[in-house]
Amino acid sequence: MSFNFKLFWNNLSKAEREAFSKSAGLSEQYIAVHLRYARKGQRLPTIMKLHKACNKFGEKVTFEQVANYFVK
Repeated sequence: MSFNFKLFWNNLSKAEREAFSKSAGLSEQYIAVHLRYARKGQRLPTIMKLHKACNKFGEKVTFEQVANYFVK
């Protein structure tokens, strides 16, 4: 099963996005611009933070699924 971070992010409310961003240690703007569309490759620490935050927010995904979203 593949993971689509864009769909996950878009389905979060404004308050959930703020909490997710804080949990991941990234700004909402950075996530919306660079991560939502996977426009640029991400470093391992960033992917690890996103994986941890996704699971914290109820999206049960593996590290590989999150990493694969950013590797095209």
